[in-house]
Amino acid sequence: MIIFSNTAFGKEFKTLFEINHKIESGVSVDKSLNQSFDKMVYRLSGSSNPSYIWRIINSGTVRKDYIVSYSVNQIDGDSFLRTQFNQKLLEDKFRQLKIPLIGKSRPIFIVIAKIDNGIDEPYFLNDDAANVFDKSFKEMLNNISENRGVFIEIPILDLIDAQNIKDFNYLLNPNEYLRSKYSYEDIINVEITKIDTENWSITGDLEKIIKSNNFQNEFIESLQRTLDDKVSKYLKGLQIEFSEKNNLALNIANIESVEDYENVINGLKSIIGIEKIKINAFTNNTLKSDVYFFGNNERFINVIDDKSDYKLTNISDNKKDIFIKQVFCYFKTDFYYTLI
Repeated sequence: MIIFSNTAFGKEFKTLFEINHKIESGVSVDKSLNQSFDKMVYRLSGSSNPSYIWRIINSGTVRKDYIVSYSVNQIDGDSFLRTQFNQKLLEDKFRQLKIPLIGKSRPIFIVIAKIDNGIDEPYFLNDDAANVFDKSFKEMLNNISENRGVFIEIPILDLIDAQNIKDFNYLLNPNEYLRSKYSYEDIINVEITKIDTENWSITGDLEKIIKSNNFQNEFIESLQRTLDDKVSKYLKGLQIEFSEKNNLALNIANIESVEDYENVINGLKSIIGIEKIKINAFTNNTLKSDVYFFGNNERFINVIDDKSDYKLTNISDNKKDIFIKQVFCYFKTDFYYTLI
């Protein structure tokens, strides 16, 4: 999703298994459902390799087998298909076929774009889509976010922010200032300037001169490739290795009701990559269990830390003991992890 914010945003992509797909004119709902499934595989694997789709289909299932529900919605005169896919079935199939899988913990990208069209006062891209170019720019960012399952933030910059970025030598090293206000994996900087009647200059993470007669299309396509490359780099590092298994002892304290217990268990089960949870005992409002998962311990700890309803409060020097506090309002739970 694309977020306009002035605070740091969490990293758990809660709608990972929901695809919103624009239904093109003359295309049937059935074909759009197939296209939505292809997008789902792309989002989960981080790869556009079509062989993953065919391996799933040739394994004895069809695309519709993985659909939980779907609906058609009208947005600004266009028809959109919203499809909810079955997390467990997809996760099991990816595991069975050894297809790379990326969980709900997803990277955040900050986009800073300064625009000088030679007519208006130079401005930063923001929540107000004042013209056709701004709308196309944000539509491209939203499409990447939707297709890849990542967060893209466009900060809302006030006059003080804009001056501070300028003081920090914008486009050379804005990170020092932005890191103090935002949490993100990478930042994309572009400065867009109309230098004469025939040409636009693009500097920053994208460097090129574009002719005015095809400026919008060429700029959008070029920046999309640049951002897609950055996203692919980060998603590759988040892939779950099904060849590696680990487990940890998990003690969950202060469980005071059946609701607390069910919420804790359901929260753990929703984490992609967990193979099983073994309940060992329940005494003094404390649940003692073992959690078995695919991938290494560091990846699993990062996934826990990225969940918006958990707060990682401490890791011991030997990284054997991990303390996590539940922060949802209906939880009163402290988590204590011991790696085995």
